[in-house]
Amino acid sequence: MPDERLETIAIPLADEELIVSKREVETGRVRVRTLVDTHEELVRDELVRASVDVERVAFDTVIEKVPSPRTEGDTLILPVIEEVLYVRKALVLKEEIHLHRRISTEMVEQPVAVHSQRAVVEREELSGDSDQRASRE
Repeated sequence: MPDERLETIAIPLADEELIVSKREVETGRVRVRTLVDTHEELVRDELVRASVDVERVAFDTVIEKVPSPRTEGDTLILPVIEEVLYVRKALVLKEEIHLHRRISTEMVEQPVAVHSQRAVVEREELSGDSDQRASRE
C-alpha cells in the first residue's frame, strides 16, 4: 500500500515563447522608362465640297401678296420685292434669286504623324549576397 504521507510537488519548467516578425529585404530594383515611337501613316478620305451658283431672274410683275421662298429640285428660290408708288400702291416682283447647289467630291491624301508609347522595364540586381543585405537593414 502506498504511503499516504507523500506530497505531490510541481516543478516549474521553462516555457519558450515564439515571436514572429517580418522585415523588408530589398532584393533588386526595377526601372520603368517609356518610349514614344513615331511613324507616318498616309490618311485617305473623301472630302465633300458644296458651292452655290447665283442666277438672277428679272420679273417686274405686279403681285397682290409677298410670295414665300420655295424650293424646286436643288434650287432655292428667294423672291425680292419692291414697293413702287403708283396712283395706288402695289407689290412688284422685281426678281427671283435662284440658288443652284452643286456638290463635288475629291480624294485627298495627307501624311499624319502617329505616336505610340511603350514601356521598357529593366531589373537591377543588388550586389552582394542576402546576408550582407540583411545586415545593412
